[in-house]
Order: sequence, then structure tokens, then C-alpha cells
Amino acid sequence: MLKQSRSVHARGAQRFPARLSAQSRGAKGPSSSIAKIRGAAAHGLTLSIFAQNSNFPANSLGGAMNRTIVALTCLVLVGLSGAFLLTFSLSRGAELASTPCVGVDDLPRFAGDPRTRAAMLCLINVERARVSVKAVKSEPHLEQAASSYAQQMVDQHFFSHTDPLGGTLPSRVFLSGYLAGADLWQVGENLSWGGGTVGTPRKIVDALMLSPAHRTNMLGREYTDIGIGVVPGTPTGYASGATHSQLLGMRTLRKVVKKKPKKKPKKKPKKKPKKKPKKKSTNSTTKR
Repeated sequence: MLKQSRSVHARGAQRFPARLSAQSRGAKGPSSSIAKIRGAAAHGLTLSIFAQNSNFPANSLGGAMNRTIVALTCLVLVGLSGAFLLTFSLSRGAELASTPCVGVDDLPRFAGDPRTRAAMLCLINVERARVSVKAVKSEPHLEQAASSYAQQMVDQHFFSHTDPLGGTLPSRVFLSGYLAGADLWQVGENLSWGGGTVGTPRKIVDALMLSPAHRTNMLGREYTDIGIGVVPGTPTGYASGATHSQLLGMRTLRKVVKKKPKKKPKKKPKKKPKKKPKKKSTNSTTKR
């Protein structure tokens, strides 16, 4: 049975040129959204959730994908001002000052930087703990899928849950192997990028918490697993900043019932024929 879908807000995929022209970077007044996205004020968020609840075996999901998956939420926010994000960060400053997380104000040094991943995971679980939701744990399949997609967005200059070739969130998760053997599952994806210092884990989590839909996705109590992708650079082509991908998931694996081998009937031991007792001779001999 499929979960009902609800659409919050949807916008088309965003494509950016590899480099912005000097004219557009220096333009004043009304201009394209690309020209406005620059420096520390650059920021982008988008999320998507897909769920499945059916009895289709995992190896048939590819063919049954269109019939068994529903997009529940899709939201895109682009061009949030740095000042707005800064104001929100300051309002939460007292809470975050005592965070046990390390490296939350550092940009990733390279793709898949474990320090940045750990900082992001720590911040997410701190926020989940505040609302009494169990922590999510890193899952290798989701982590690989999230990392690859974050890198693809930076390399190919797009920002969307659908790649230029039409690949979608459920298809990426399916190919990762995470859904193998799963009967009931749900996955959610938060994509975000920030130019300059807005791309640090702390600022990204602040922005996600600011958006009700992203917050709901990140704090969803149904999720138990997460994959975090972090890549230096942004889809706009700027080297400064970072692109983040959060891929949350839950799954219930099918119980494999092992058939008990049939017991071979025990062979009854052959009964040994009873020896007939020797008949005593009736003739008696007498000594003379």
C-alpha cells in the first residue's frame, strides 16, 4: 500500500554555466538568478522523499519503480541571503556553542572528507536528540550514493534531485544496493550547497533547520540510516564553498525462512534370525 503524497513546493531543476562571465558577476540591479548567487550570500537547498510499501521482491523494483514509488515532498529554496542565515545562526548561538561536535565551522578539504562527514552527522544527531528522536547511523550504501551524487552536481553544474540523464533518487538508492532484500522502505534526500563560509556543516544544518520541510526530513523518526556526501565547490562553478547531500533511509528486510531439510526415515535394523535351540537327543547311552 502506497503512502499518500503531498506537494509542498516544487521548482524545476537548476542548471548553471561552468563559469560566470565577469559582466554578470559585476552586474548591478535586476539580473539573472545566477548573477545574484555569489560570495557568502550564495545558498541552495532542496529535498525529496520517496517511499514504498509493497510485496514486490527487490529484484523487481527496477521494472515496478513507476508503480510502487510516490514522491511525497519536493521543495527548492535558492538564494537565501547570507544576512538572513547569519541572523538565524545567532539566534541559535547559545544552543550550538556547547555542541560536542568537532569541525563544524570547517569546509571540507577534499571530497568525502571524513572530518566534515563526522561533523555533519554529529550536528544532525544533536538536533534529533533535542526532539527525543533516535540517532541515525552511517550506512555504507547510502554514503556511497550521496557522495557520488554531490560530486556529480559539482562536476556537471546542476542542482536537482534528477540528474541531466534522468536519474532519480529512487533509482540511485536502488543501484546502491541499499534496497536489496527490503519489503518496506523509505528514503529522503536533502541537497544543499553554500558559497564561502556558508558551506560549513554548522551553516548548512542551520539552513536546514530554518526550513520546516527540510527540518521534518532531517529529524524524521522513521529514519535509522544516513549517507552523507560532502564535496568542495558548488554547482555554480565557484571553487569556494561546499556541496552537501544527506540521504536518509529506513528499511525492513524480508525474513528468509530456511527450509528444514527433510529427515530421512531411519532404517530399522534388520532383525537377526533367532537361533533354534538344539534338540536334546532322546537316545541315552549306558556304560557296561
